[in-house]
Amino acid sequence: MSRLSRKRKGAENKEKQSGEAGGKKPGEKIFHSRKHQRVPLEMDVQYLNGENYIDARSRDISVGGMYIASSRPLKDDCRTRVRFLLDKEKEAIEVEGRVAWTNEEEALRRKSHPAGMGVEFTEKDDGKRRVVKEFVRDLTDLLRIMAIANKRRDV
Repeated sequence: MSRLSRKRKGAENKEKQSGEAGGKKPGEKIFHSRKHQRVPLEMDVQYLNGENYIDARSRDISVGGMYIASSRPLKDDCRTRVRFLLDKEKEAIEVEGRVAWTNEEEALRRKSHPAGMGVEFTEKDDGKRRVVKEFVRDLTDLLRIMAIANKRRDV
């Protein structure tokens, strides 16, 4: 590794430790290392396993994917389709996805998560991607409003 590469790597490590990074204001903290912030959300979902849809529950959602709690997770890198309701008035949305990682009951990778799988959305349809993005944005706004209301109530 060149001297310049070591210097850059050292600066990146300091930024991670201090919570500062390029493009961020000094002192501004980095809260998530993920590309998309996850929002806690438990709802009924179905995922495609072969030709059958399996009923399961989500644990969280982001613009980029969803964690699905299931005693029968698919294998890593497996392609699937995930179906869920965004609004009780509308029909379910179905998006393409890829299993990014699994958390099997026999060997939990992340003890903070129940058995299941992280599914990365790979949907190419811009309309479906926009609908998911708007849903996550609205959910995030709602949670922010609830947190503010709870703070005011506690004061």
